[in-house]
Amino acid sequence: MANEEFIKQQSLSWVFKRFIAERSIQLYFALAIACSILLFSNFHASGFNLDVMLGELGIWKLLGAMVFGWGLYLIQEYIAHVWVFHMPAPANPKLYRYLYRLHMGHHDMPKRLDILITPFWFTLPVLMLNMFGFYAVTSSIDMTLAATLGLVLGYIEFEWFHLLVHSPYSCKTKWLKFIQKRHMAHHYITEKRWFTVTPLGSLLDDLFLTGGRVETATPSNNPKNGELSKDDPRLIYARKYYNLSGSTPDSDANLTVK
Repeated sequence: MANEEFIKQQSLSWVFKRFIAERSIQLYFALAIACSILLFSNFHASGFNLDVMLGELGIWKLLGAMVFGWGLYLIQEYIAHVWVFHMPAPANPKLYRYLYRLHMGHHDMPKRLDILITPFWFTLPVLMLNMFGFYAVTSSIDMTLAATLGLVLGYIEFEWFHLLVHSPYSCKTKWLKFIQKRHMAHHYITEKRWFTVTPLGSLLDDLFLTGGRVETATPSNNPKNGELSKDDPRLIYARKYYNLSGSTPDSDANLTVK
């Protein structure tokens, strides 16, 4: 039975079902659809008149705003991973548990798919800040919706590829194997390199000299837990808080965590 379940988990359909079962992913899909409907309603109201769409509605500007939002997400993915997810561990165990759930728990147990998705309490405030920023710069609801749509699609794309390279699914294409190889190196060789997962995001790693060849990389002391030892009280407290204290670091179990 266990072997049958593992074979099932190697299918792309299993990964997709797992992906859309995540509540935060469902909410962001709903937000992307809502933005699309609101933008589409303007085109519908114009009777899809090409002159109006190109002129008054500025369809090319909206598409540009959408691409900008997507590109901005790539930059924020890199910035968040380098300076937030891998920030120095707080001395207080109760504060460290938030960093653990945000990202370091994923390093501690990279095969645990239930702690892989970025928690909603982090992504939602970041999204709101971006939306306020878009509106402050453009003073346009439509431009804000378009940029937000691009940003949300970028986030969904990140979570999809992140889940894909960590799941039992066997990556078949050359570029997907390339993403997986670099990301696994981030987990098992050094946590100080290869911060991006989204396709094209690797260009940022190369630009800021955090990419490079996996084969020539110098291993770090502890890619799983950073500066914490395996028996650090903060690590033990976080595992216990999220009901992971009975798990081995590479456990494939799927528990519900806070």
